Formats: sequence, structure tokens, C-alpha cells
Amino acid sequence: MVTPIELPIILSQLPNVQKVQNAGQSGPEMAQAALAQKVIERQEQENARVPQIPKNEFDPERQEEQKSKEHNSHQTDLRKKKEKKEQQTENDRLLDIRI
Repeated sequence: MVTPIELPIILSQLPNVQKVQNAGQSGPEMAQAALAQKVIERQEQENARVPQIPKNEFDPERQEEQKSKEHNSHQTDLRKKKEKKEQQTENDRLLDIRI
């Protein structure tokens, strides 16, 4: 059986229907906004992190750095030996002169 539509009952239920409809529509929008905020935060964290790049032993720049360090240390060692030898010869001369 079909019951007649009662207009006063429908009008009294409109505010409740409107609340349910708004909640149904705003749910996905709120979830999307929250997800967008999390994505932005994660991107900022990744951009703030400095990437650690492993130095490869076969990298030409690193090989040049090592060679220059070795060369510089070798040169420094040679200078120290030369200075030490010069000081020793000066000390030997002083001893000879004093005797």
C-alpha cells in the first residue's frame, strides 16, 4: 500500500538530512586535505635531508685528491729531512770550530 506523503514530516526532517549529506560530502574532502598535508611534510623532510653519496675508490676526483695529498706529504717529508740535514751540518761545523 502506498501511503500519502506528509509534507510536515518531510519539512521537519530536512535539517537532519542536510547534516547527513554535509557529513558524507565533507568526509572525503577532509581526508584528502589531511593526506595532502602529510605529503607536503614528507617532501619537506626529504628536501631537508642531505643525501649521503658514497665515495667510490675509482672516482677520478678522489684519485686526484689522494695523489695530491700523497705528493704534498712526500714534499713535506723531503723538506723536513732537508732542514734536519742542514741543522745537523751546521751543528757539526760549530763543533769543529769550537774544537
